[in-house]
Parts: sequence; structure tokens; C-alpha cells
Amino acid sequence: MSSRKSSALVICGIILTYGLLANRCTVQAKPFAYVVNTTGNTVSVIDTATNTVTTTVAVGVNPGSIAVHPAGTFVYVLNHGSEGVSVIDTATNTVTATVAVGVQPMGIAIHPAGTFVYVANFQSDTVSVIATATNSVTATMRVGTTSLGPTQMVVHPHGTFVYVINHDFQNLFDDTLVVIDTTTNTVTATVQLPFEWRHTADIAVHPMGTFLYLTNTVFPLVRFERRKLVAIDTTNNRIIATLEFPTSIRNIGSGSMAVHPQGTFVYTTNRHDRTVSEIDTATHTVTATVAVGVSPGSIAIHPAGTFVYVSGLDSEGDAVSEIDTATLTVTATVLVGQFQFPGQMAIHPTGTLVYVVNKGPSRSQSGTVSVINTVTNTVTATVPVGVIPGSIVIAPSAQPSISSPPVAAVLPNSRSVQVGTPATAFATLINTSQSIASGCRLAPPANVPATFTFHTTNPVTNQVTGPPDTPIDIPAGAAQSFIFALTPTGAITPTEVALSFRCTNTSPAPSIPGLNTLLLSAATTPIPDVVALAATLTNDGIVNIPGTTGTGVFAVATVNVGASGAITATADTGGISLSLSLALCQTNPTTGACLAAPASSVSTQISANATPTFGIFVTGSGLVPFAPAQHRLIVRFTDAGGVVRGATSVAVRTP
Repeated sequence: MSSRKSSALVICGIILTYGLLANRCTVQAKPFAYVVNTTGNTVSVIDTATNTVTTTVAVGVNPGSIAVHPAGTFVYVLNHGSEGVSVIDTATNTVTATVAVGVQPMGIAIHPAGTFVYVANFQSDTVSVIATATNSVTATMRVGTTSLGPTQMVVHPHGTFVYVINHDFQNLFDDTLVVIDTTTNTVTATVQLPFEWRHTADIAVHPMGTFLYLTNTVFPLVRFERRKLVAIDTTNNRIIATLEFPTSIRNIGSGSMAVHPQGTFVYTTNRHDRTVSEIDTATHTVTATVAVGVSPGSIAIHPAGTFVYVSGLDSEGDAVSEIDTATLTVTATVLVGQFQFPGQMAIHPTGTLVYVVNKGPSRSQSGTVSVINTVTNTVTATVPVGVIPGSIVIAPSAQPSISSPPVAAVLPNSRSVQVGTPATAFATLINTSQSIASGCRLAPPANVPATFTFHTTNPVTNQVTGPPDTPIDIPAGAAQSFIFALTPTGAITPTEVALSFRCTNTSPAPSIPGLNTLLLSAATTPIPDVVALAATLTNDGIVNIPGTTGTGVFAVATVNVGASGAITATADTGGISLSLSLALCQTNPTTGACLAAPASSVSTQISANATPTFGIFVTGSGLVPFAPAQHRLIVRFTDAGGVVRGATSVAVRTP
């Protein structure tokens, strides 16, 4: 994605005409690790500051999977036996609600915005959708059949789709992948996994949401079955690569998989072969095979992507192997005990500690959690928990819940590109509150046929400063600039794309057409793409009409970054009735003088890379109240077919 600096695209000077809103905060929760005790029907809560159990929360029967709200405010525990979800408030560590779902729930996932929880009900062949605001089921979709039922699931990083694995425990049929549109809560695609796939061991999604990765489980007595990894393109839900491991590499039981934070590699455990495979996501080939413990199981990756941690059995006992992702060598083997059967792991958000769940020597004895210091690679604490511990999550420290939503702006307001060409634009998100806005990110609506990505940028240089699609915290009263790209996968008629500007502890920024939306169009052939930016006399995006009958002015600079074409420039109020009239002219870029008398429209030929300028005259005929979200003047640039190929807007008022 281009980050080219251009004076026509610099947006560091955007000023949004909004005052600070009232702020209301909730109590900030401590960072806790939550460990599900399957047989004990409880959840152990570990304070990660002291590595002690501060409370044990009673939940439903036979709890299993667990998910945490992105803001760290709630933990959702799936109860297999009692067919419900226990909701734990992390501020009080008490169950505040129990939500009934389908029969034999097995998988749980949460929307990245924290708005919905999705539950896979194996016996019911359904997925339940729980609204987190009300803790009630708002939709139930049938996804399975009489022979296949849903088990595992993941949510697209943009929250647009849920991907569900359907499995037959009798192994008579191969698994399928079901795709659910989160906007309509309907199944939009079903993907048949390869022949002799059998049981899906794990499913993961690329950090940018571009690909899904699935691995399978085979059994040593069935010699013709092969261990596989498939990559699925999420834009069309098609398998684009099937990687077959060598015959010796088999994965008995439940293996696991981790994706590098940059999306460059996938790491998967091979239990029977006693190795970890590294797969290059660009070529979908195995680039390394690293020997680890006797029976590697769970896998986790450091937040910085520097190390991979694998739990399993070492020749000297139960251990966690540390793999350096740069050298692909085992740099440490940390023993956690004898006959402890280490399983799932969770890494502290700081990357300094790894929490390893040890099931214990028997089904009647309590398990433990080993805490490993990643700097010294030593066990610094062993925390007793309940009987048969399984899943573990660490809830991030909950930032204050802010009632003041952020505000956002987008420049340019319009792009018109050829299919397959990225339409880039800049955005600024301002935290209007007096508290940190955490986990702020951009996302497109689900109904736009285009891939999407964003980066944070330096507001002075417009240079990219962060990895793709990575949320960022914005300090109180501060602003963060972004560059984003929408790459159309098909033709698009001019569509006002309302991006989602959201932080985990705020409501979304209000969507205001012409201010923080992007008018996007795409064609299969080269077309004009007029990037237009407006400038007002006061440099605040507001045109002031002097008196009820005076005339205000503003200028528009353009550059055609697309194909040459005949273009007509017009100005309007966006369908709002205002007491004013509009006229415009093309101007001399050096002097600003009109090349012809102002009129209701200007037609001109704009060549590729040409930079014509325009003057717009706003004459009042009455009072124009100040309402910057509604009272706006829009300058549009249309081609010979009447299709808008560029647009920009300003606010207007009578002071």
C-alpha cells in the first residue's frame, strides 16, 4: 500500500468542529488469568501480579472452552454439560448472567468489537448468537446436518464473518467449513475439505483476515491418510493451497496451530513426529521442521513474534520448549514437573510470562498452572487450581469505559479505481475523552466487494509507522492518523463506504457522509480518479458567509491519479435545503483567478496526473445555522457518463 507523501493528501491539519463530550468511566479491572476446571465445574482466577488464586468462580456443568471480551471486561465460559454460557464480570469476578444455548455446545468465539459471542452447538447442529449488551440469544443459525455438527470456530479480524467447522465424530464423512455473514446471520458458503481430511485439529485466521488455515488429525493405523494443512482465500472462500506433510509426520489427537503476528508464518505441532513445522504463508510450503519434546501439543507465540512456545513431554519430564523464530532452533526447555501433562498456554500481554496449564497426574487430583519467566526461562511460580484444568485466557487490563465516542475524518472523500487496484485514503481518529481509548481500529462494512487493510502513520510525513491491521491505544485528547486501502474484487457503482472507527472501550465514531466516509467506485477498465481536497479561508473546513446575503468562498485542488477523461465539476448541498446559492469556476493555479465567469458547472478535460484548481462561491439568501454534520457543501466531479469520479466537502454557516 503506497504511503507516498503529497501536499494534496496531507491531513495532519484536519480540525474537527466538535467540543469535548461528558466522560463517564467504570472501575478498571485488574489483569487476571482465568483457568477452566472441567471436573470441578469452576474457574480459577489468578492475579497475574502476585500469581495467586484470588477467587474460584462456580460456573455450569463440565465447563470447557472460554473466551474473553476484547476490552477485558467480561469472560465467557462454555458449559458443555449444562448447555449454557456463564458470563463473568472481570471487575468483580462473579457470574452476572448464564445464557442458555443449544445441545452439547463445543466451540465459542467473540466478535472483535465485543458486541456478540458465537457458540457452536454440536448436537443441535446450530450456532447461537449472544448479544453481549443484553446477554441474550438474538439469532440461531442451522449450520450442520444429521451427520455433521459444528465444533470449532473463529471470527474474521474485521468481524464480518464467522468460520465454523462441521465434524462427524464417527469419521464417516470429511469435515466441512461453514461461513456465516455476521451482518445478516446467514450461511453464505460451505467449503468441502479435502478427501480423507477426517477431523480438523485446529483453525486459525491470518491477522489481516485474508486467509484461513486448517490442519487435520489422522490416526497411525490408517496408513493411507495424510496430515494436511489447507489455506482458504477469505475473499471467495476457496481452497488455494493444500499442503501434505511427509508420511512420517502424523498428528495423533488434538494438535494446535499459531500464526505469526505479522502473518508471515504458520506454526503447527506434529505430535507423533515430535516436531513443529513452520509454513511460509506466501508460498504455502514447509520452510523448517524443528524437533521438540516427545509429544508436543499446545502452541503459543510471543506477542512480538520472536519466540514460539510448545508444551509437551521431554525425555526428563513434562516441559515447555522455546523456539527462536529467527534461527528456528530450540533455545530453552523448561521443565514443569513429572506426570503433570502440560496442555494449553497463555502468554501475558507484556510477553514476560507464559502460563502453562498442567492437568495433573490423575482425574481426582487438582492441577496446577506453571508460570514461566520468558527472560530467564525458569518457572517462577506454580499455582494450584482445580480438578482437570483445561482452557486458559488472560483478560487484558480493562481500560475505562468511555461514554464520549471518538470522532473521525477521511481524506480524500472519494476514490475511483480499476478493479484490483488499491484505493488508498487517509483517516484521523480523535479521542475526545479524558481517558485512554484502547484498541482503536478501522474496518469496512461487510457488503463492499473489496479487501481491506490499514496502518497507523506519522501525521507529519504520512509514512507508515505500524504493522498492518494492528489496533492502537490513543491517549486522552490525542489523535491518531491512519492510511487504509480498499482493493475492489469486482466492479462497484459509486458507493458511500461508511468505515467503522471503533475502540474497545468506546462506542463507534459517528458516521458523517462527506466527512469520514469514502465514496468508492471501481470499473474493469481504466477510469478517471480525481482526488479533490478543499481549503477554506480559515483553514478549519468551514465556509463563513458574511451576513445573510454575503458571499463566502473556498478553493478545491485536484489531481487526476487515474485515466484521462472529460470531467464536469458541480457543487450542491447534498439534498439539504439551505438559504444559499452556489457557483464555481476553474482557476489559474498560480493566481487563483477564474478562467471564466462562475457558473453552475464547469466542464473540462483532465488528463492523467493533471492538477486543475477550482473556486467555489457561496452566496447567502438567509441565515445558515451551524450544523457541520448536516450543513455541508459538496463539490462533485463526474465523467461523461455521469458517474462521480471525485468529491470533497466543507461545512457552511452564517456567523
